[in-house]
Amino acid sequence: MTGKAALLKVIRLTSMAGRVWDEYLAGSRLRWVSAPDGTAEWALPDDWTAEEDKALRATALRIAGLMKQIDRKTIEAAFGGGHG
Repeated sequence: MTGKAALLKVIRLTSMAGRVWDEYLAGSRLRWVSAPDGTAEWALPDDWTAEEDKALRATALRIAGLMKQIDRKTIEAAFGGGHG
């Protein structure tokens, strides 16, 4: 795989993972909340359900599957081998 092909693969798969996460968040009650000290973290509602847990697990598995397709050899080709 050439540097350019590897880079395009990394871009495609990471953007797909981002879309999977964005789609999950759009329908989820999981929220990114800011604290008074300026930090932020994810927050689950107190009544988080088993169905919501199952949906988050499925999302995590989808993202992990996409990321598994980016191995060390691909990263080295994308970022260490030039783009020509």
